[in-house]
Amino acid sequence: MSVFDNIAFPLKIKKVPENEIKKKVKWAAELLKIEELLDRYPHQLSGGQRQRVAVARAIVVEPAVLLMDEPLSNLDALLRVMMRSELKKLQRKIKVTTIYVTHDQVEAMTMADRIAVMNQGKIMQVGTPDEIYNKPANLFVAGFIGSPRMNFFEATVAEREDKIALETPDFSIILEENYRKLLANYLNKTVTVGIRPEHIYVEKHMTPPGIKPFKIKGKVDFVEPLGSDTILHVNTGSMLILVKVPGSYGVRIGEEVEVVLDLNQLHVFDKASEKALF
Repeated sequence: MSVFDNIAFPLKIKKVPENEIKKKVKWAAELLKIEELLDRYPHQLSGGQRQRVAVARAIVVEPAVLLMDEPLSNLDALLRVMMRSELKKLQRKIKVTTIYVTHDQVEAMTMADRIAVMNQGKIMQVGTPDEIYNKPANLFVAGFIGSPRMNFFEATVAEREDKIALETPDFSIILEENYRKLLANYLNKTVTVGIRPEHIYVEKHMTPPGIKPFKIKGKVDFVEPLGSDTILHVNTGSMLILVKVPGSYGVRIGEEVEVVLDLNQLHVFDKASEKALF
């Protein structure tokens, strides 16, 4: 069938009058910017154009709810980014509740008003993109959302000079008094600590104001230049920490660096249940 007939098909099934079908197809085609494709056939379309036709066919019946199951998975990276913004703009125009299924966390973060993160058929957390990123409910969500993934390391909760501390073989982090209640039941127990690569800095001059700094010395094990950003793999002795720095930052493999953790951005998880403590 032609593009016009493809879009019109669900309306014909509903026995919508012919003049009404033409109006609705024209409306959907204009929204998806495919008016000039109405006389073409599927084999004459690119992947992105086919996806637009599929979306037009779905919205032409003005559904109460729209389900999209990985609609961009077969497109190349550049086209995926373009279609992502187009679908978001479209959803705002037609104001239809849309359930969008994806394995791509970037799609979820950029397109969603609310995200449900699932693992093995179970919902791990539901929240806004901001909540999912900044307040992950458990270890799975914390590790799944964010690129590169959150750094994790194990630490023992201990008391040091009337203060609460997280101790590892390489360093000991002294926490503020307000964390005492949160960790009262974990004294001398092992917890999982997490911090995102973008909340770790290298050297004093790169550390922004307003953070609660904690310094660790290490050696650069590997460098991933990504253009706008660079990912450093820093070996602190018993662990490897990923650090996200500006792309212009020059550093060599084997170089010794001092990394600065922002303690305001620490996440601590129960080791057994994997639930977030803070």
